[in-house]
Amino acid sequence: MPSETSEVQSEILYEQIVPGFVAILDDAPALDENLKPMTSGGQLTMVPVGSTAVRDAIERYQPLARRIAAHGVPAGQQAFRDYASTLIAWQRLPYLDPGLPLELLPADWSGVTAGHLFAELNGHLHEPALRHAVSVIHA
Repeated sequence: MPSETSEVQSEILYEQIVPGFVAILDDAPALDENLKPMTSGGQLTMVPVGSTAVRDAIERYQPLARRIAAHGVPAGQQAFRDYASTLIAWQRLPYLDPGLPLELLPADWSGVTAGHLFAELNGHLHEPALRHAVSVIHA
């Protein structure tokens, strides 16, 4: 990185090249060697930089939702494990949402799908996980 790069440009670059951790956009302006946004025909040149964390979470937790649909809600320790894992994954997803109206997001924005998936899993797993935790605490 050139030494004259501003702190703001460094932050923008960092947010765009660390997908799944701090990136919040699926597309972002392409940057030249001086970290300045590139344009073509007066328009910003957009490139995929992707926050893959949302899609990765869906891919990771859809099998759990399918397993629950096929075999029923787990009980006891398994319910607690599944719930804790789901909750931990869900906690970071809202930070990846750019907070824009749906009509301004890319057509393939997966945040809505992730929200529905995690709400479904929470609905299935919350109570049995809580029952297990209470039984362990009072054992």
